[in-house]
Amino acid sequence: MSARLHTVAATPQSVHWGYFDRDLAPVLPVSSGDLVEIEALTHHAGDALDLLMDAGIERVFSEVHERGPGPHLLTGPIALAGARPGDVLQVLSGRVGTGPSFPRPRQTNRSGTISPVARRANNDDHAAILRRVRAIPPGYVRTYGDVSPGAPRLAGYVLSRTDARDAPWHRVVRADGSLAKGARQRRLLEAEDVPFRGERVLLSRVRLDDLDAM
Repeated sequence: MSARLHTVAATPQSVHWGYFDRDLAPVLPVSSGDLVEIEALTHHAGDALDLLMDAGIERVFSEVHERGPGPHLLTGPIALAGARPGDVLQVLSGRVGTGPSFPRPRQTNRSGTISPVARRANNDDHAAILRRVRAIPPGYVRTYGDVSPGAPRLAGYVLSRTDARDAPWHRVVRADGSLAKGARQRRLLEAEDVPFRGERVLLSRVRLDDLDAM
């Protein structure tokens, strides 16, 4: 029997989020020797909506409500006909592609468009991040996660591309107090009397969210 080619797109029905479970119903049965093209999603799609999000991925993010302790999205499972507990399976990995390679409509800026929902969320999220950064007074800091809850990398993306001179980017630090911009950022913070311990900001004394919680 000749091998068959299967395709599994990432949809709310084929994706589970943050956990493994051997009792999940398979989304595809295959035979030995078959080829399978699987769409995999990143949990960081929300960090750069205009680059990584489209209408199909939006559905996964909005409709997959059961989420486990882990961060990753998994497409599957796939069942191999005739396999039994204890069998050793050989899986060969072939081509790995990125971007809009799946046979369903994509709406990213790679094709010149972006879904209206993603565009609105993108603009709103960027504005909210800049608003939180502008609210940091001299002598204090926030972390990337503080100014962009749930998507700290998005904060770095926004700050690296903004030309807003009233956004004090140097007052945003990593979660451990270390600096993304090195010596230049440290000079600006020390000029505002921000305390350091070694290479890290002493967050317990100047992190706004820690102080607000006290």
